[in-house]
Amino acid sequence: MAGLLVLSASGIPPAKATVLPSYAGSWDCGVGVFTFTRNTYDAGEGPLTAQRVDVEDGSYHFIFDDGYSFWVSVNGREMQWLSDASGDSFTCSRVTN
Repeated sequence: MAGLLVLSASGIPPAKATVLPSYAGSWDCGVGVFTFTRNTYDAGEGPLTAQRVDVEDGSYHFIFDDGYSFWVSVNGREMQWLSDASGDSFTCSRVTN
């Protein structure tokens, strides 16, 4: 505690914890394990970096440079994954945080 008081008194703000999105981690989607970070997606063939991840009504839309895109929606330890191109849909279970 004394260390925190010294840091506060010195004007140095405490480090902020980084909050990851609810989809971050690994998910068993039946066809494979999909792993997400804040802006990457890996279905087992190496990570792809999203151009952007938009949020709409609590769902996340991953959009990649090559036009590939999909949606994920998380509810507790379950995630729905939906492809824009093929319409494929998977119900996934969290395997790691």
